[in-house]
Amino acid sequence: MGQDDRGAVHLIEAALAAAMVMAALFYVNAMAPSPASGHSCSLEDLSSDLLNVLLFRGSSLERPSLEFTLSSPAQWRESSADICQDILYMLPPGTYCYIDTPYGTIGQRPAPGAALYVRPFIVCNDDGDMLDCKLTLWRA
Repeated sequence: MGQDDRGAVHLIEAALAAAMVMAALFYVNAMAPSPASGHSCSLEDLSSDLLNVLLFRGSSLERPSLEFTLSSPAQWRESSADICQDILYMLPPGTYCYIDTPYGTIGQRPAPGAALYVRPFIVCNDDGDMLDCKLTLWRA
């Protein structure tokens, strides 16, 4: 095998590896997380996982990302109900969510005396403004 042939083989190997990585990322990003059943985790861990899924998943009409939903007040009005439905699907039974943003709130406000965890987060809207938001998870 000549010097030029080895370079072509490495190029093909790199292209195949890149295609496999992209396919794996697409598969992971396209999957809706299944609700945890019988698994008890801390509200802090659950809030981190939930926020990561909502902020960094690919946006689609059926499953918009939280970042896309907060891109403008109009987009919030249009997509916040979809985000709320996704959250209800992802949370284990007995765990509730409340998200407070400058554009409005979604979810169920924590009950007095409930065990809760508040995770602040920042999202930039389409105008480049930083929006201070809070994700609160709680258990009754």
